[in-house]
Amino acid sequence: MTMAMGFKLIMEASKRYMKLKGYKLIPQIMQGLVFKDGEIQEKAA
Repeated sequence: MTMAMGFKLIMEASKRYMKLKGYKLIPQIMQGLVFKDGEIQEKAA
């Protein structure tokens, strides 16, 4: 693969890239916290 071809592939991929909103909340979601309307919900005991 040539440099130009690699550059074109990277440029095309960057057009579809979108940063996740709320990426800082991913660890909390993985811990099992539930969000509703952007607020953390308490678990029913």
